Amino acid sequence: NGNWAIMQPDGNLVVYSASRKALWDSGTGAYSGSRAVIQNDGNLVLYQGTTARWAQYFDDTLSPGEMLTAGQQLRSPNHNWVVMQADGNLVSYDGANNARWSSQTSGNGNWAIMQPDGNLVVYSASHQALWNSGTLDKPGSRSVIQNDGNFVIYQGGTAVWSSSGPAGETGGPAADQALAWARSQIGATGWDWKCEAFVEAAYGRPGWAGKANPVALFNDQNAKGRIHLDRNPPAGAIVFFAASATNGYNGHAEISEGNGSFISSAPNVMRVNLDWAGTYIGWAYPA
Repeated sequence: NGNWAIMQPDGNLVVYSASRKALWDSGTGAYSGSRAVIQNDGNLVLYQGTTARWAQYFDDTLSPGEMLTAGQQLRSPNHNWVVMQADGNLVSYDGANNARWSSQTSGNGNWAIMQPDGNLVVYSASHQALWNSGTLDKPGSRSVIQNDGNFVIYQGGTAVWSSSGPAGETGGPAADQALAWARSQIGATGWDWKCEAFVEAAYGRPGWAGKANPVALFNDQNAKGRIHLDRNPPAGAIVFFAASATNGYNGHAEISEGNGSFISSAPNVMRVNLDWAGTYIGWAYPA
């Protein structure tokens, strides 16, 4: 209670607590004499003269060198949007405000930049890289939130990264085989506390990920841009759940049947619903 905002003479828009602690600022302290304007389109913009120095949201594109600080957004014509949240997470939403993808980052003061080298990066307030799109070899790329809800990085006309996974991503025969194998194991014992080994075996690649637990596997897939946040995992996808006391803080992984049913390895291999294993955090076709 008691927070207040001021458009400072140095050009910085700052939110202060009742005790005068700075809670947020627009980062425009170098643009003295700026003013804040709420436009007819609903956008809050800081102008120095006629030059926009900061905006609550851009159009649908983040161009090389442009950044998003807390609260700033990209918006597609049909209202899909990407926002750098105040909690430090870069998140894409559909027009109904359902989360579609996120960088899985946190921290006050985090910011995102579309670097000239082509890499989209989320940095902490201390300039530590927390997440990146892995596209630093694609100079001149731009990121776009599309009308289909997909958040995509383009170099020219070529998509080099996508929030829905690599261009053209499908489960293919590997996912079909993984689901068939998982179904063949229903009723089997011996997989309890071995869910990561179970999903690896389903894909015929025992030990392939070399990760300590499902949370590490999730983080690996997220770093590759393959994690989806919607609650409708397709057939054969690996489905991930957050670390908790119930799973020994290792997280949990299952195989989706694509019809709202999932195959879990614990305590014996069986069909479960999406909420059975705790907090759902996303799905992936593994790479």
